[in-house]
Amino acid sequence: MQKNDLLYIGILFLVAMVLYLPNLGGPTLWDIDEARFATCSAELLRSGNWIVPQLNGEVYGTKPILMFWFMMLSYQVFGINEIGARFPSVVFAMATLFLTYQIGSFFFSRKVGFWAVIALSASIMFSIEARAATPDSPLTFFVALSLYVWACGTFQRRNINLESSAATEESVLQLRTEGRYYPKETWRIAMIYLVMGVGVLMKGPLACVLPTAILGMFLLIKRLPPLGEHMPPSGEHAGSPLPQSQPKKIVQQCGRYFYLVLRPFFPVHFLKTVWFMRPFTAILAVAVVALPWYLLAGWKTGWFTPGGYLYEFLYVNNFQRATQPFDGRDSFLYNPLFFYPLTILICFFPWSLFTIPAVGENVKQFRAKTTYRDGILFLFCWAFVWVGCFSVAVTKLPSYIVPMYPAFALLTGIYIANWTEGKTLVRPHWNKIAFGIGIGVGMAMMTIGSLCTTILISTKEVVIPIVLGLILLVGCTYCFVSLWSKPPLATLVRFTLTAILFTGFLHIVGVNSISTYHPAREIGAAVRQRQAETGDTPIRVVTYNCFQQSWVFYSERPFERRGGTAEDLQALLEQERPEIVLAPASLAEGLAIPPGYHQQVFRDFRLPKRPPLVMFVLFHATD
Repeated sequence: MQKNDLLYIGILFLVAMVLYLPNLGGPTLWDIDEARFATCSAELLRSGNWIVPQLNGEVYGTKPILMFWFMMLSYQVFGINEIGARFPSVVFAMATLFLTYQIGSFFFSRKVGFWAVIALSASIMFSIEARAATPDSPLTFFVALSLYVWACGTFQRRNINLESSAATEESVLQLRTEGRYYPKETWRIAMIYLVMGVGVLMKGPLACVLPTAILGMFLLIKRLPPLGEHMPPSGEHAGSPLPQSQPKKIVQQCGRYFYLVLRPFFPVHFLKTVWFMRPFTAILAVAVVALPWYLLAGWKTGWFTPGGYLYEFLYVNNFQRATQPFDGRDSFLYNPLFFYPLTILICFFPWSLFTIPAVGENVKQFRAKTTYRDGILFLFCWAFVWVGCFSVAVTKLPSYIVPMYPAFALLTGIYIANWTEGKTLVRPHWNKIAFGIGIGVGMAMMTIGSLCTTILISTKEVVIPIVLGLILLVGCTYCFVSLWSKPPLATLVRFTLTAILFTGFLHIVGVNSISTYHPAREIGAAVRQRQAETGDTPIRVVTYNCFQQSWVFYSERPFERRGGTAEDLQALLEQERPEIVLAPASLAEGLAIPPGYHQQVFRDFRLPKRPPLVMFVLFHATD
């Protein structure tokens, strides 16, 4: 590792710590996924169960065990709290940033790796996952690590004389084996899939299937034989002595493009490439790491019977999620034609302002057959395979494509590095357009964002979109003006500071302020207080037509979930008389409160289309 590497890495880790560590435990666990993982890990730790995930006393078959193990270890260091739940994600996010820098330096240059990490670390979605108690940050790390292991096993860097002014970083990459874009040694192949096996313990089969598909797509393209005589003709007089009509030219050109698109998937070539990837070695390596735990979990919970872990995980949470919508996600907004492209523009913001010039730059670099060609093809395969596969799946969430963002950041890093060196192949006016859009977004946040915050949340929180919009407006205006008077590096430093301020304020201040409206901590304190009044005798806590996992986390005990009409709720209070009942205010209105109970109101904000979460907490009278 060179001196420049240490400098770059030091700057990058400083930026990451500024964005990810401050106020990590401030926001409530109000996100449903955060609450589930944090609560499940706490239950496992309290019960001493390190084998089968369980949530609210039931088998939890949504994810494998590894993320829960990391959280349980973190709880033993920081305690069972928000910091303990989120700290593993911070660690893996920083490790992913380091890998992104390494991949960028390996395929392209240190500057590409540096700017890619700057863009990735200060993007909205990656920083959300870095500060969230979910498995997406660790999954992204293991996906990037498996691809980096493949790269190191396939390519190597030439030794260059760093003292020579003629030495360039572009000339250091070569294949280990001439013409072979896959490791030759069995142990190198096994290492790739051993890493994927750890990912399978983190997230499930997709941690192996999708990285393999990325490598497979790259190999399908690179292993194609030269175009032969069966290539469809194109252009005027293509194999014909007579001039062709315009419609015929168009048909032939379309046939040529269709042939080029389908050519990597021709059966013989496809099967040869699959065999070339040593599938039995891959399956064995993944099985060595992941299969023992899956078998143990299945044995302890009844294998594939309903309610068993393997049934819930493989069938319900993998097959059904891929083939039918979950949680009502079948609306127009989840149409595959635009959901993930729009998601990328929002979630990679503010660096998504450079999406058009970055994509255009990389396409031109690839077509120009520069030294970046193989690396750019690899990044395009990484991005398009991941997004394409989840576009086909019926259930869609923005977090599903987080492991693709390192590739997108590296594509952006290539453009930015070339811009700083004056070597871009796209027109410079795209930078003016990018900063102009940033100015427009800032103005929209200050106006429309303030109005939405007032309507949906509270007037006193209107300062959040105003500050965020002001940061964008001032920063992008300054960058726009500096395009005429400052070198590109100075402009990018200003935009980097803008992005860090924007993302940092959003997560450190904005999210924490909004989360105070969620009553989970107050509900948990009320339940714990009622339990303390009872002593060692466990109290009965019932939720009626409402439930959130964060209540279980902060209450430190399981809840009994019930549902029905207002009359059923009245009967529950009068006949069964549990110590605590939580119900929506709309259901509790008009109830005759039985003697011995008193009510406590917790208010919560939610978007208008969601059920209101204004609840009465009904306490059994103390003796």
